[in-house]
Amino acid sequence: MKKLAKTLLTLAVTAGLALSVSAFSACGDGREVLIDGDYSAQATETQLTTLREYASKTSDDLLGDSSASGWSYNARYNASGDVVAGIEMSAEGQTVGMDMGMNVNYDHVISLANSETGPSVRGSGNMNYNMTVDMAIPGMEAQDVSISLDGASYNDENYFYLDGAFSMSGGGTDYSQANKIKLDYSSVFGDIFQTGGSDAFVDITPALEALETVGAAAYVDESSSFKVKISLSAQGWAELYGEAIEEIAGALGSDLGLEVIADNTDFGHCDIYLDFDKESGVLLGYGTSVDASFGYSATANGASVSVTYDMDIDSWFLSTDSAAGELPSDLDDYEYVGM
Repeated sequence: MKKLAKTLLTLAVTAGLALSVSAFSACGDGREVLIDGDYSAQATETQLTTLREYASKTSDDLLGDSSASGWSYNARYNASGDVVAGIEMSAEGQTVGMDMGMNVNYDHVISLANSETGPSVRGSGNMNYNMTVDMAIPGMEAQDVSISLDGASYNDENYFYLDGAFSMSGGGTDYSQANKIKLDYSSVFGDIFQTGGSDAFVDITPALEALETVGAAAYVDESSSFKVKISLSAQGWAELYGEAIEEIAGALGSDLGLEVIADNTDFGHCDIYLDFDKESGVLLGYGTSVDASFGYSATANGASVSVTYDMDIDSWFLSTDSAAGELPSDLDDYEYVGM
């Protein structure tokens, strides 16, 4: 069951932020597209070749020559939305179930630079993140786990800092702190910002994977920079997200295939946006938008299994002229909280 809980949590935080996350044109809920453009013209083969050349760079090269003296890059991470998942299995009069929900709103700028004293990293912004997991297991007390982060956010190369409120409960833990706390940089930055790991600041691999999915269509606007919108089909969405959904269902013995996932998805859209400087190839923006719901139930060998999954979330990585604010002078006094 711990493995299932971790699977759900991993899916929650990855669901839009690297597989992922979301940015869409003509969103039903009115969220703004931060890489806007004229995406009416479908990409030519020449433009697709150019896109692959830009996107094939390493994560460091995407941001320019980071080894050059005086190099700097300001990256804005912005996301908002919800992911909800549930799974239930009933057999012989007993039921095992789990419901998970994640809501995230953040706007955080990280400034990277080379200086005379060496590389520097600092970040500042605002973070609101809420995650809940409710589990029901026969013969055991119901388990409800929740984590909440809310407040002004900062980071250096070692820690993620929050000046606001942090709470965590469940599994024998009941903790709340209304002042200043810090968490390991890798756990927060890697899971919440989904950048491909603590040593990378952006991972656009999902964009290249999306191009190869069934029914994918790419649109390009070259009027200023090289802007791309990749729109996936329901089948393409299943190809990108299906493995994670199958893992959830498989944890309770249900075997799903990509065709089943696609056929049982209420598909709104799944769009990925990219923006490159045409001369240097430096990444100017990356966003993903997903609005899709999956629901499936089946009965076999006297057992019934149901799986639900809904995601509606926007996320952006944007180059910006605005640097992160200066870090507070009292960061050493922030209380460490392990996760």
